[in-house]
Parts: sequence; structure tokens; C-alpha cells
Amino acid sequence: MHPTTNHHQQQNFQTVGATLVVAQPLPIKQSHDHDPQGIFIRKWIPELSAIPEIHIHEPWKMTILEQQLYNFKLGQDYPLPVVDITESAKIARDKIWGHRKTSLVRQERKRIITTHTRNQPRKK
Repeated sequence: MHPTTNHHQQQNFQTVGATLVVAQPLPIKQSHDHDPQGIFIRKWIPELSAIPEIHIHEPWKMTILEQQLYNFKLGQDYPLPVVDITESAKIARDKIWGHRKTSLVRQERKRIITTHTRNQPRKK
């Protein structure tokens, strides 16, 4: 297995896992999982270098008092969030999963499964 391929992707490739799953990355969760102390964030976003670990992944959740404590002003030292991640993810999920119900997608799904699985008729 290639080092950048995770177990779930490998199973899907081999058609032994859940097929046709749409992966939707969760940036804050991935940040917590892969950089729990915020080392990468502090290195590449110097504006956040003095922010404590508890707020490093979501600095926009700091209170005014916390911002004053760390000499940090959201919207000035670091931009305000452009989108609400939770709401944007919900909208994206609804759109993605909504497409699955269209006749064209259902037709294409059948074609892909027939073409790429062992269920296809054997050629004689």
C-alpha cells in the first residue's frame, strides 16, 4: 500500500469496503489530530505563535479577555473566519448527497460497479 493511502481508501479500491463514499475532510479535527500542540501552526503562522495550545486550532473562539491577555486582537492580528465551517460542511454534504438521488448519477453508479467489479459477466 502506498504510504499516502489510508486503510479506508485501500478497502474502497479493492471494493471490500463501503463503495462510493464521499470523504469530507474536517479541517479543525485534522489540525487537532495531526498537530495537537500547534507546532506546525506556530511555525507557519507567526501571528499565532503566542497563542496557548487550547486556542491554537480555533483562535476565533478566544474571548476579548483572553485576547487581551495574549496581546492578540482577532480581526487585526489574525483574520476573522471567512465561513462558518459547520454550516458550510452541512451545505456541502447536502449538495453532495443530493446528487446521489439524480437518475444520471444512479445510472453512472451502475455502470462503474459493472465495469470495475468482479460482478461483470465473463467474456467467452
